[in-house]
Amino acid sequence: MALTARTRKTKRKKALARALTCDGCPALCCHYIAVATHTPLERLDYELMRWYLVHSGIAVYIDEGEWHVYVEARCRHLSSTNRCSIYSRRPAICSEYGIHECERHTDEADPDITFDTLEEFERYFRKNFRFWGDRIVRKAKPSKKTGRRRKGPVASKRRKRATAARKARS
Repeated sequence: MALTARTRKTKRKKALARALTCDGCPALCCHYIAVATHTPLERLDYELMRWYLVHSGIAVYIDEGEWHVYVEARCRHLSSTNRCSIYSRRPAICSEYGIHECERHTDEADPDITFDTLEEFERYFRKNFRFWGDRIVRKAKPSKKTGRRRKGPVASKRRKRATAARKARS
């Protein structure tokens, strides 16, 4: 009896699922939580990120443009053998977390940028952002032609005003 491509694919999936079990797992997913947060847009957001980072066991990371707060927090229902002691009534997020998303079995890359300390965040912020009043704006990237940063909106307004004043005088 010849196997169809669909049958072979189903058999491969089932074999993979049997191979990828939680046996011997260090329960990486049960030792932290990560909460999505918004990109800092105002001075208050910047201060909030700074406040997060002065606490131990906290990191902030950016992954694919999305900002997250990482909190080291071992699940209180994780047994000494790294098994869930409330498995039959665990939260939905735990039961929906599949083997194919498991950090142990995927080769998914680490986050794009991780800040473990206040100093790392401040250094990144100074390099890439600036305050414009209470707002946060991204610094312009250097021009490919000159290698210098392009002029921002404030400098542009000053030039326009100076030009208008010169024309008015003449």
